Amino acid sequence: GLVRLLQELQNCSHIRRVHALDVTLQDLRERSADRRIVAHFLDRVLSPDLLREEVRAHVRPFCAWRGLDADEAVEEYVLELAEQVYHQDQELCLHRAAALIPCLASAEGQARCLVELLKRWDDGGTPTDLQPLIAEAEGWRPDLRDAVKDQLALRKVKRVLRKYGLIGEGSGDVSFVRMAWYNTRIVYHLLSRSDGDASTLRDSLAILEVLPQQFTRAEALFIRLTHLVAAIPLDGAGGPGAA
Repeated sequence: GLVRLLQELQNCSHIRRVHALDVTLQDLRERSADRRIVAHFLDRVLSPDLLREEVRAHVRPFCAWRGLDADEAVEEYVLELAEQVYHQDQELCLHRAAALIPCLASAEGQARCLVELLKRWDDGGTPTDLQPLIAEAEGWRPDLRDAVKDQLALRKVKRVLRKYGLIGEGSGDVSFVRMAWYNTRIVYHLLSRSDGDASTLRDSLAILEVLPQQFTRAEALFIRLTHLVAAIPLDGAGGPGAA
């Protein structure tokens, strides 16, 4: 007991002296204490632009000292930021996450974080902060590149679904639309709308390009044409063949 207490006090002193972070004995005794301390390092940096330097100067040396994988710790922090996008200032969470992703050494870790942020980001367009990462993803290996492209495609579907009130605000992961029975019903619903116009048809065809369907593009056009014809009022009085 006494030896352990002495070691913990020395660890507190080391962290305070080397990393300028005040930690208590309770902090060191908490579950996943080292990862929580990594989070404290990153939380204390207010400007996203300074996060990379914090990782270099404090997170990586601390993780090396404690035998912790720094990339795993930073990735976990980024994924937690992605989770917070719904509940806190989503732009601030996004700025911080986007600044940290390039700190990850592996493309796999960067891809996981990027896909999760694209999935969780609830605004209409693709965030500007993520554009450099999306461009960089073009050079990743095919499976990672395809995962990013897939999520970007699903974002297009999300915008269409929200436009027509098929999902509400705050809907994050819409991967459920890949179920064949569901996405077929979505497209058929849009094609058969009585108030549909050219934009409705374009939106339907856009979904067809993203999701696997049980009918072809030509069949979709035929369905839309059928409903347009059915909506034309018929005037039987005075027409050809009238008595």
